[in-house]
Amino acid sequence: MASIRQFVGSRTLVHGPRPGACVHNRVVVSTIQRTVCRVAKVEGDVTVEEELLRLRRENELLRQQLALYQQAAAPISIDTPESAVKSQAPTPAAARVETLERPTATKQAAGPEAGILWPQASGGEKFWERAPRTAPAPLDRGAVQEPPVERDANTLHVVHITAEMAPIAKVGGLGDVVTGLAKAAQARGHQVCVMLPFYECLPEEEIKGLKHEMDVEVPKGYRWDGEMRVGPLRTSVYWGLVQGCAVYLLRPADGTNCNLFRGGRIYGGSYNEMEAYLYFCRACLEYLRASNQHPNILQLHDWHAAAAAMLYWEVYNNGASYSRTRIVLTIHNMDNTGIRRKGVRKIVRECRQDEFSFTGVAGELFASIDKALDERTIGHNPERLNLMKGGIVYSNAVTTVSPTYALEVLNGGAAGWLRSTFARPEGLGLAVSPRKPLVVVVSRLVPQKGIHLIKAAIFRTLERGGQFVLLGSGHSDPVFRSLAEGQFKNHPDCRLMIMYSERLAHQIYAAADVVVVPSMFEPCGLTQMIALRYGAVPVVRRTGGLADTVFDVDGPAAAGPRNGYTFDGTDEGSMYGALDRALQLYEQQPGRWAALSCDNMRLDVSWAKSAESYVDVYRSVAAE
Repeated sequence: MASIRQFVGSRTLVHGPRPGACVHNRVVVSTIQRTVCRVAKVEGDVTVEEELLRLRRENELLRQQLALYQQAAAPISIDTPESAVKSQAPTPAAARVETLERPTATKQAAGPEAGILWPQASGGEKFWERAPRTAPAPLDRGAVQEPPVERDANTLHVVHITAEMAPIAKVGGLGDVVTGLAKAAQARGHQVCVMLPFYECLPEEEIKGLKHEMDVEVPKGYRWDGEMRVGPLRTSVYWGLVQGCAVYLLRPADGTNCNLFRGGRIYGGSYNEMEAYLYFCRACLEYLRASNQHPNILQLHDWHAAAAAMLYWEVYNNGASYSRTRIVLTIHNMDNTGIRRKGVRKIVRECRQDEFSFTGVAGELFASIDKALDERTIGHNPERLNLMKGGIVYSNAVTTVSPTYALEVLNGGAAGWLRSTFARPEGLGLAVSPRKPLVVVVSRLVPQKGIHLIKAAIFRTLERGGQFVLLGSGHSDPVFRSLAEGQFKNHPDCRLMIMYSERLAHQIYAAADVVVVPSMFEPCGLTQMIALRYGAVPVVRRTGGLADTVFDVDGPAAAGPRNGYTFDGTDEGSMYGALDRALQLYEQQPGRWAALSCDNMRLDVSWAKSAESYVDVYRSVAAE
């Protein structure tokens, strides 16, 4: 009997008391005690064999009762189904023991004697909305030890800019990724912090050490009498710890009469979400500048933070102190691009150019295809910006939240209409063939520039086995757009870009072997001089400034440095003659072509000589 009591006591110490188990335990112990007492009462007229048989039965009953008690004393998860609780041990028919059952409301009101106390709503609160347990129950892991976390030698200062962070601002997986990644990088020794909007609904009690850090004046656009004006918005920055990670929380300061980030939910408040997150991006960068922080990495999450990349490179990266900061954009969902999608549950506002001015910066700065212009809105009034595209273009690296999703974005159609944006690091999509000469035209598409000769140069180049790229826009757009979307769509050797991009223009100059400038008249002309500086060979019509700067390779040396090919007529045949001679030299005499290219890069095409001439004019008129 003593051994049974010792066993019962040890089990209670290991697992501790359990609500509703105390009544059941007392019944089991009482039954065991009564059974042992009955075993001690042996009648004098019972034979030894009968007594041994009875003792065996009593012993078997004791074992069954002991097994039942062990099951009753073992911890039961709150998620264990009722049927599983009842079936953990069979109840012997001879034993009169109470069984566990789901208590009614009456039993719950009676206290712990009535059974298990199930979670109940109190004051309108739902139990699944209560704060989670702050510390997990201890587990006996034995001798198992966690492997040491690898520490990185060269640590970085990383700042996450995000709309969500678990658990205080979690709507979906975005919040979990931010918290998990920040904590893991911090464990490796990096200096990591998170910048998050200070939503009115945040549970402040879950932010450890919350304190006011500072106020900053953030430039912000306002609508006033139908116009967008820019003025300062005082912004409060708070600091605290969430899951052991430093967090900066930003919101308009008290007394500013601004409702941004107010409401009972993370998304779907009464404010304009596009305005709120554009302001938030500017506020984050302004705080980093004001607090003299220059992180190595700004990691931006989804379209909400994408404008920070655009603003950083165009507004804030204007000094040596910011030169080391690089931008990483993490795409959690390509479907959330910052464009309004009607007919779906989640609607994200499109970003008009004037709406981008909520950042304090005019949206026209980004209204080109190579920046953030939405190609689908070209020709509409006004043309739209796409923040996800802008973030992709202005980031040093773009990541997704899984390797397979990255492949789907690049190759599987997950990028949707942004697939061309992701394809740009692979060039313009032309076949890679170093033996084919690349002939280009970078020009306004107006009659002055010789539209019919530009068109003829396309077909002539392809006939001669070369590749052709056009970059330009103007009154004659329809002619070339028709060719781009028809005959030369997805052509391996021809790309017609009906647009203008200064950055792309310089990349095309750098890649070109031949630059064609067939102008009808050209008072000055800079295209051919830019081509010379990049080592390309110009093919020009000899007129105006073109005749003053380009001298035919096959012409007299006394005319000037022989650096290109010229023609005089306005007909296609005249242009063919000059272009054919250039392509023939490229194909048949590669050594001479390389020398010509190098010589062109050495030519003085600066303003120095022109400035000298103008100074002479200045002096002549000043002496009068």
